[in-house]
Amino acid sequence: ALDLLDGIIDEYQEQVGMVAITGPGDPLATPEITFDAIRTIRSRYPKLKIGLKTHGIGSDKLAGEMARAGADYVEMVVNGVRPEILEKLYAWIRPGQKTLKISDAVKLLIKEQRNGVPALKFHNFSVSILPTLYPGYNLDHVSRIGADMMELGADGIALVPYAPEPGAEVNLDSPDQAAIE
Repeated sequence: ALDLLDGIIDEYQEQVGMVAITGPGDPLATPEITFDAIRTIRSRYPKLKIGLKTHGIGSDKLAGEMARAGADYVEMVVNGVRPEILEKLYAWIRPGQKTLKISDAVKLLIKEQRNGVPALKFHNFSVSILPTLYPGYNLDHVSRIGADMMELGADGIALVPYAPEPGAEVNLDSPDQAAIE
């Protein structure tokens, strides 16, 4: 990944202003690897903004270490702030090594996200909320997500329309333009 980044920076030079660490999997599930990558990128490219995309589990406890590693911003995937909505969206959530019963897992996810945003802000991170728009599931809930997260200190929200992945076992409807607006 670092060789790929080096090649991109060599090719595009000043056009590259930031790098985001994302999945597959959540970067905070393996914080040692993630923070080592952040430190390495920071040492090679001191002016580059570095962020990560996460569901936020562990973000409150890891915010200080993430800041010391050299990260600048966090994109937090928040698809709902009520358990009954998240139970319909997630088949499983695995904090650490153990997959939890979904009803317990979504409550943990909500708690971790609600604790994570203020902790990240305390450590001077820019925090953007990224709900994926799922018609029939959370479209009517997006304003609540935004209001709750902004109250906790989030800086912005970016809506991501759901698009099915080719070959995926489950394909939901994508939102149309009217729903997005």
